[in-house]
Amino acid sequence: MYQPVVIMGMHRSGTGMLARILEDLGLFVGKEKERNHEAIFFLRINDWILNLCGGAWDNPEVVDSLLKNKELFEMVTSYLQKYLRSPKNQEFLDSNQTGSFNLFSMTIPWGWKDPRNTFILPIWLTLFPQAKVLYIVRNGVDAAASLKTRGEEELQASKLWAANANSNYLPRFVTSVSCLNLENGFKLWETYVSKGVETLNTVNPTNKMEIRYEDLVSDKGKLLTALCDFAGLKVGPVEIKAALTMINPHKAFVYQSNPSLLNFYDKVKNSPMLKQYYPDEFYRKGGTKAA
Repeated sequence: MYQPVVIMGMHRSGTGMLARILEDLGLFVGKEKERNHEAIFFLRINDWILNLCGGAWDNPEVVDSLLKNKELFEMVTSYLQKYLRSPKNQEFLDSNQTGSFNLFSMTIPWGWKDPRNTFILPIWLTLFPQAKVLYIVRNGVDAAASLKTRGEEELQASKLWAANANSNYLPRFVTSVSCLNLENGFKLWETYVSKGVETLNTVNPTNKMEIRYEDLVSDKGKLLTALCDFAGLKVGPVEIKAALTMINPHKAFVYQSNPSLLNFYDKVKNSPMLKQYYPDEFYRKGGTKAA
């Protein structure tokens, strides 16, 4: 039986790209998925957990209050044990593909992606103690800038929509008001990455794999092969070569070609999390270290 591959990492850091690539190589990541390649079944469960705590994806730390409350933690995990076995799991499973109606007896490699797994992982490890945890980290300046860009695009689209809407319901104009601000986006990145470090320390070394986004987008096949081995996927050089075409190598260290983001980098370059994952910064294009 296959244990799930739980994909996690900060938003806008490559979790979606990773899920798409691994799905293309044979990892089952859900029958019904939303636009960010998150399985709707597990997305709703993580929504429910965050809502219980009064949190959100951009305010995830409140989940700690649930994890520290033994009675509530046991209630949640006990309920999910039954929920995962209920007919609702057919939102995730495709019996024609998986050959199974039971998430606890999967006969093919499978998993799901959700950045919020970073905070909810203790619950998932209680339910799937031998789950494989795949954690991806992207440079915090690029992640924060990507969040800001997405928010600004949402805001402009909402302006056009609101000008012509019937106004018969109250919409959410942007995914995160806070992350329209670059500093707030970077602070959220620090929050996710520090929690990622903390939670990964609780996982058996053989059941976890940690990668940098920048290493993946510059990969020539070695890292992707290792990822497939970790996920239990049997693929050859031909499949790996085809999968590499899904990666945009120009997405690494985008901030280096943007003067305003370079200025912001100078302000945050001493961040402990940035220094931990990017101790060899600053790199110029072509891979040479700056003077």
